[in-house]
Formats: sequence, structure tokens, C-alpha cells
Amino acid sequence: MPTLSDISTRSDVELTSRPIVKGKYQKPSTLVHTLKTMKLDELPEIYPPVGCLVAETEEIRSVWEEHLKEALLSDPRSANKTRRQVVMMDFSKMKYTVPEGEYIEIRNAKTNEFVCAVQPNIFGQKTVRNANGGVFDHLNRAKGTRADDPGIMANVGYTAGLRSDPEFAWGKNLIGKSIEKEKLSYKSSCWLAHGWNLAQPYFPEEVVDDYNKVTAAVGGVGMDAGRWSKGKDNTVLRYIVPEGEADYLYETSDLAPPCANFSKNYVKGTHKDSNANKFGSSITTSRLKQMVSLNTRRTI
Repeated sequence: MPTLSDISTRSDVELTSRPIVKGKYQKPSTLVHTLKTMKLDELPEIYPPVGCLVAETEEIRSVWEEHLKEALLSDPRSANKTRRQVVMMDFSKMKYTVPEGEYIEIRNAKTNEFVCAVQPNIFGQKTVRNANGGVFDHLNRAKGTRADDPGIMANVGYTAGLRSDPEFAWGKNLIGKSIEKEKLSYKSSCWLAHGWNLAQPYFPEEVVDDYNKVTAAVGGVGMDAGRWSKGKDNTVLRYIVPEGEADYLYETSDLAPPCANFSKNYVKGTHKDSNANKFGSSITTSRLKQMVSLNTRRTI
């Protein structure tokens, strides 16, 4: 069994100088905010259009356009060595723009099907700052999924393998010694388990059911630091999250879904995606303005 210092989610936590408190996940009886529901009709055509980069201001568009003209095209998968067009967002074509600080879910007006939700500032800022450090630790040792894209996005957890060699296995995109990669995989799995346990009460029922269905389809494998790939038993993750004046020790077998992505400064063109999940979710851990959002949406 690893020592507490080995499994701490923060390498700089002074475990001897702070009390350790047993952490417990509790689903709140009432949520801390009111989630407004809005029903909208589906757009006749997808907007923004597929296959481009979208900017909300002229300043952003000009900066990125200049960058893309000079950026190297190092990824052989870049079709014909072409560059994506940067187009301005036409807000008149949008049905609704979610204002900053609003808690809202949007559903299809005809079918009542869940489309997306935005829920800002639902996690403690201290927890989010620590989690953001964990994200950066992982990305500093990870190889990105596409060499030409600005910023970096890296797979975390299990992948389906290569198109030429499909295999459900723990990803091998970390750089460094084996023991370092194992520790980082464990820490990242812990942070994702922490986020998963904290976020579940805020997910619409359709989203939780979708994640559980896909996890069951792969044999119940969760984000377990790669133990399943090594033929080991089901994992109980033990980790410490520093909050306030104490370090909270959590122990959980309710693992995050088996695959995820970490990213920073990442920009991707609009596209259609093929995915086992019907819904996707994202947690913003850092941005210029102090707002942290839990976003869930239907994938298209």
C-alpha cells in the first residue's frame, strides 16, 4: 500500500504539520443554487458551421489568424497542409447567450430532451486551485493528441488504441520513468474521482445514466490508474485533498468514467465527433476571470 505522501494529490503537502481529516462524499439534499430550465427549438442548420475556428471578438480573430499563418504544420494528419479558417461569431444566429453567473439547463422544446447545462462556481476555490495544479502536472508530462493544434489536449485513462491497432488499454502518452508515470496516473485518477464524486449531484439524470451505461459496456472499468490493464482487482483510490486548515483523506471505489482529457489554452475547430457517450462534460479549473463552471452537453 502506498504511503500517504505517495498518494497525496499535492506533492508539496506537509502531512506532518496539518491535521488529517477523514473526507466523506455527501449528496446534498438541496442544491446550492436554483437551476433555471429553458426550452428552445432546434436550429434548422448547425451553427457555427463545421470545420472552422470561431472567434467572439475581432481582436481574438486577428490574433489567432496571425498565429495560424506562422505556426508550423508538424502533424502529418493535417489534410493537405491546410489551415482552418477563423470566422467571427454571428450572435444574431444564436437562440440564447448564457450570461456570466447564470445556472441554466437547456432542453429541446419539442421533445424535452436534455441539450446542455452551465453551472458556475459550484466547487470550492481551494479545491479547484489544487485540481488545476494536478492538471498542469499531468500536461507537463503528456504528449498532446494533435501536434498542430494551439495549446495542448492530452488523453487521460483508457483509450481504444490506434485505428490500425485497436485495443482497450491504459493510455501510454506520458513521458518519464515508469515509476513517475505510475504516480502521475494515480494522482490524475484521484483528481478525476474527486471531481466525479463532487459533480454527480449536479448532473442531470440523463447524463449520469449515459456515463453508467458506457462504463458498464466496458465491464465496469473506471479511471483506475491502469490497474485493470495490469490484471489487478478493482481499485479503491486513497488520496488527500488540502482544504482550509486540514488535509482531507478520501477513500472511494466510485471511480470516474474510464477516459477523459486534460487541456490548457486549447483551441479546436468545430467538428462532428463519434463517441460512445451521448453526453460530454467539462470542468473549467482556470480562466482569466474567476469563474469555475461545470458544463454538460449533448455530443453531436
